[in-house]
Amino acid sequence: MTDLVDGLTIVGKDLREKCEDCILGRQTRRPFNEQSDTSVDPLELVSFDLWGPSCTQSAGGKIYFMLIVDTGTSYKYGAYLPDKSDTSTIAALDKFRATAESLTGRKIRRLRMDRAYDSAAWTDYCQKHSILHEFTAPYSSAQNGLAEWAIRTTMDDVRTLLRDSGLSHSYRAEAAAYSVATHNLIPSRRHPGKIPLESFSGKRQNISHLRVFGLKCWAKIPTVHGVQVTGGSKLDAHSLECILLGYASGLGNYRVQDVASRPVFVSRDVIFKEGHPHHTSPTLGEQIPIFDTLSTITWGMWGRLWRKTNETNNPPLPTGPKIPDLISQHLILLSISSILIPPPR
Repeated sequence: MTDLVDGLTIVGKDLREKCEDCILGRQTRRPFNEQSDTSVDPLELVSFDLWGPSCTQSAGGKIYFMLIVDTGTSYKYGAYLPDKSDTSTIAALDKFRATAESLTGRKIRRLRMDRAYDSAAWTDYCQKHSILHEFTAPYSSAQNGLAEWAIRTTMDDVRTLLRDSGLSHSYRAEAAAYSVATHNLIPSRRHPGKIPLESFSGKRQNISHLRVFGLKCWAKIPTVHGVQVTGGSKLDAHSLECILLGYASGLGNYRVQDVASRPVFVSRDVIFKEGHPHHTSPTLGEQIPIFDTLSTITWGMWGRLWRKTNETNNPPLPTGPKIPDLISQHLILLSISSILIPPPR
């Protein structure tokens, strides 16, 4: 662009130096948009992050959630801690290390964490197990983005699961464990064509045991020589009404809670009551297949139907986008009274 104003003569376009005052007045953070390296081997780089403290203790008295992520496979491991001390976090990481190295046959090579864990205890632990200790730069927690994003995803799941199941916040740990176990069976954005647990363990996974968190179920009461372990007689109920809280080790084993007496136990003999999820009504104009069959119903037809059935004390017909809220009511009314009013010719 030239000749926009008078009195300005540009003698050159080359800038050989940087303006220090502009740097001091305008410098911003360098974006964390480096290309992810998806060729990392399992346990070559492990990172972790903490969430908490929670305002509500879990059933086991824990207020912190520690999530460990393997960069090479996107496999996740959750631990639930009473505090964020070096003793608690090192014990959780060591439990993961023992399990992970046994499953993969590899050793953890690098461990990335925030500088909050730049302590003598962590240094000694990493030296003992020949692990390279890496830290994020100060005030640059986004360098540990994989673990931080996994924390955010898990806690989003926790809020959703507790809301859908109707359980209290004290079931936070169970919901987090359920989320982690489920995500280990779902391809990640980092490795879209792989199952994290399969890549981590080397074994193909079966997901036929998956059920909805908080689902109503019945667990069979075990018997020994024909006598129930609870002391019940042969004429007593064979099952306990429970809710599903998650999965136990071994395919088809579930962690359930007795609704009456509240203990949590593991059972494989469980019958589930499959329910219906919570959905909002679609706004007017949304393309949702379940309502496609109702596309021929017009506002005029709804008005004539309302006038026809007004004597049955049907509620007034609303205006605007609330029409889907009446669909179930009027369909029931149609099926009962067999009223069908054709549109005017």
